[in-house]
Order: sequence, then structure tokens, then C-alpha cells
Amino acid sequence: MQKILLYIYLVLLFLCRHTPVNAQVRSDTIFYNPAWEICERPVASYYRLGGRLILDSIWYFTGTVKDYLINDTLLMEGHYADDGRRDGVFNFYYPNGKLYLSATFDHGKMVGDWEWYYKNGGKWATIHFPGDEQKFSFINYTDESGKTTLSNGTGSFKWYSSPYNSMGIDATFTGSFTNGKRSGKWKYFLGSSIDAADPFFKESYDDNGNLEESKTYILGHHGKVEGDMVQINFIPPRLHSTETVFYDGFFKNNGDSLADKQFIDFLISGKPSTINLRHNQFDTAMVSIMRTLDFYRHYLDYTSKDIDIQIKFKVGDSTRPENISITGTGISDREKEFLFFLMEKFRGINMPEVDGVVIEGYYTINVFDLEVKEFLPVEMRKKTNKELFITPLTKEKLLARLEANKKNIKKIFREEYYYLE
Repeated sequence: MQKILLYIYLVLLFLCRHTPVNAQVRSDTIFYNPAWEICERPVASYYRLGGRLILDSIWYFTGTVKDYLINDTLLMEGHYADDGRRDGVFNFYYPNGKLYLSATFDHGKMVGDWEWYYKNGGKWATIHFPGDEQKFSFINYTDESGKTTLSNGTGSFKWYSSPYNSMGIDATFTGSFTNGKRSGKWKYFLGSSIDAADPFFKESYDDNGNLEESKTYILGHHGKVEGDMVQINFIPPRLHSTETVFYDGFFKNNGDSLADKQFIDFLISGKPSTINLRHNQFDTAMVSIMRTLDFYRHYLDYTSKDIDIQIKFKVGDSTRPENISITGTGISDREKEFLFFLMEKFRGINMPEVDGVVIEGYYTINVFDLEVKEFLPVEMRKKTNKELFITPLTKEKLLARLEANKKNIKKIFREEYYYLE
């Protein structure tokens, strides 16, 4: 539904702003979050260089593109034709720089011999495609132990297929070829393992590579299946992700109805997403800001190091944080960049007025970690119980309050989590 709504919005947007032949073109860096959704730079794990992103009633890439980890390690390079179809060689790499897959496309069709490699550089498999993903044939296959089980089109293999859309399936399948033709029994297992699992689908092939029989065992059903039930995916999922309209959750902070607009405004003009505070009086707005910071606490690595910082800012008639400063210890440049990125998003903070003049407010948010083990009942203590606190209180004042209420805190936890005893 998100994709459909976004396409509708794109159509309306460009009908209003442009003639049909004047599509928008974006050719600068595009950033992606860990799920390969388009995002803003401070929350990116990957980025794409080269090529051009064509924004019209639909969108697509053209030209040569390269995808990188945020640390500049190359992950993929490939070429798109002028109509957006994959064309030519696409190379995929492991994070260690070793080649993972070399694949060839001819105007979107999978063609030729695709070569897979293990992380250590050893050859994994050669699979031939005649222009149809489902009509593949294994040429060579070597398992993880280094044993070659299929050579020159004869032998057995095991392969995992990850889903790339709602119609895909997460499955591991086993089979064999004889002189380049499918042979014997093929079995399909749900998930990435065949250990202690029963196949959900079986096929059998005659000596000429023709399908003799196929049966499904899904949900207790046992019977013959006509046609292709299982669609296998050989393309790394991240390639499908970058060719589909998906975007980061920061564009959704103001609700789904505005998410598409924020995303398109960002793509076209680089306008960052915002967080419009619903409870916008000064005191309640500060609570909302701290709750939002807490929601994104996973961007701060407080479990493996000590963090003790202060976020200071001013709010006036602009209704947003200004003069933001972040000082303290234990925070990396990337973490600090993220906090600036987040603080600059807040909008709609209403300050009180005196005789029509808005009073400026100054605020400090303290962010620090504490070892809370001694405040927990014995049965709840682990090796480490570090927690991150985001509060207007200083570390010293919060510790004093915790110490003063230690018995009550333990009692509340013990009553609330009685089942842990």
C-alpha cells in the first residue's frame, strides 16, 4: 500500500509541477539505512554513488552505480540502461572486499554464467541462466567444506533462496543435474536449514530433465501441484530493495499521511524530515523531546562504554531548538552527528509570551549511563545492568534520588516481576 500511495503522489506531484517529458533527475549521493531504505546521511549505513535517479510517475536508476558501506567499502557495482533495466555485469562484494557474485544481465534478463565465491575467495558455484531465472542450471558447485559435489553439469547441490518480495519464499533446496539437465528428486525446505526438517515441496525429473511430478506438503496438504509453485530468487535482496520505493522511518514521524510528502520533498530539494510536536507547550514539548531521544537510544553505544553528555539549546519564537551544543565524554563524532540531526528536527514548541513578546527558554538535557544492578532485586541482576538515562537531572542528582528510594525501587520491581523469583 505504501508503494501504491507513493506512486499516486508522484504522479500528482509531477502533473502539477512538470510536463510529462520533464521528469526530475537526482544524481548526487543517495544514503540507505541498515534495511536499505532511503534515509538521511546521519542514520545511514550505506550509500550509492553514480548513475541518475529518475523521478517521474515511477522511478528508476540509469547509468553506472556503486554501493558502499558507510566506511567507503565497495559492496556492489553495476549498470542500468536508459529505461532503468539492469544491463551488463553486476559485481557484488563481501564487506572484506572479496568478490561474492559476478552476474550478467541483458536488458533485465539474467543471462550467461553467474559466478559465486565464498568469503575466503574460494569458488562456490557457477550457475547458468538462459534469460529466465527459473530455468537455471548448475555448472559447478563446491560446498562450505571445500568438497566439489557438482562438476561440468553433473552432481548434487544445496542452495538457499531469500525472498525479495511478498510472493517470494524463504527456502533451502537440494537437487542434482546430469549432463546439464535436472535429474532425480528435488526437495525444498522452509528457512535456511535442512537439518531435522521435512520438505514442504518435492519434485522429480526423468532422464531427459523433464518434470515428472511435483507435490506440496504445506499445512497438511499432500497432493500433486500443477505449474511452478516455488519461485527461486538468485539475486541479492539488497538489489531489489534499492529498486523499490522504501524509505526510512524518520519520514513517518508525523504520521503516514505526511510521510510520502516529506520523502518526496527530501528527494527533490534535499529538505530534511521534521518532527512536529503535538503537545507543544514548552514543558510538555521537552518531555516529548526526551521520549524521542530515548526511543532512538540504540544509536548510542552505551553498553560498551561510558557516556556522560549535556545537550543544551535555546527555544524562542522560531518554535524549534536553536544554538544546540553537545558537550561531555564518551560520545563519538558519528553519535554526536546523529544527536544534532535529531535535535534539529523538532518543530512547534510554543514558548510563553509577555505583552506579545515571546520569552526565550534555555534547556539542558543530560544523557548518561549508570550501573543499576544495586537497585534491582538479586534475581534480576545480570553481569551488566547498564542503563542510559535521558533526563533534565544531572547524574549526581539522579543518583541521589535513586539512593534515597533504593528500598522502594527494589520492592516495586519485585512485585512487578514476581514471576522471575
